[in-house]
Amino acid sequence: MMQRHQCLAVLARHITDEIVVATYSSAFEWLELGERSLNYFSVGAMGLDSSHALGLALGRPDRRVICLQGDGSLLMNLGALVTIAAGVLRLIALETVPQDLYYDAAVRSMTLSLHNFFFVSYDPGGLITVDKPPLGLWLQTVSAAIFGFHPLSLLVPEALCAVAAACISVIQGPPPVVSSQRLSGLNATRH
Repeated sequence: MMQRHQCLAVLARHITDEIVVATYSSAFEWLELGERSLNYFSVGAMGLDSSHALGLALGRPDRRVICLQGDGSLLMNLGALVTIAAGVLRLIALETVPQDLYYDAAVRSMTLSLHNFFFVSYDPGGLITVDKPPLGLWLQTVSAAIFGFHPLSLLVPEALCAVAAACISVIQGPPPVVSSQRLSGLNATRH
């Protein structure tokens, strides 16, 4: 498994004109790789580096912003993930997101009958289906049935699912790491 300093060294080889926001250990290790005018260190602001990175990204949309945040820092400011997800998904101006006419037509058709709802029918007659599993559009269909067929009723369920997925992945934590020794031990027991 790679150590943090090894990961940062790989990242440093690919950095060109991005703003890099880092805090505490990540900041010190990033600085060891070389000084850059686009480094932003928020030492003393544990948990706020993601908020600082979001502010920089919103203030400088012409630049990519990379946030090197440790797990402890992230856990101190989980609420920032929702704000970042909202910014990424443009919840502030959600109506400006272009509609996907193909799937939107399927959602409208799915509101017409249970047959169309369960079979994700594209046409009102229920003869043509789309290339997504039913569950993929059910939340949008329920939202459209409750709030009316409108861009917001189609996009808000997607945005909320994305925020929920980000929160679940943070709560769940990283996937377990299986060491090569353990794998070789499992392999030996099979023979």
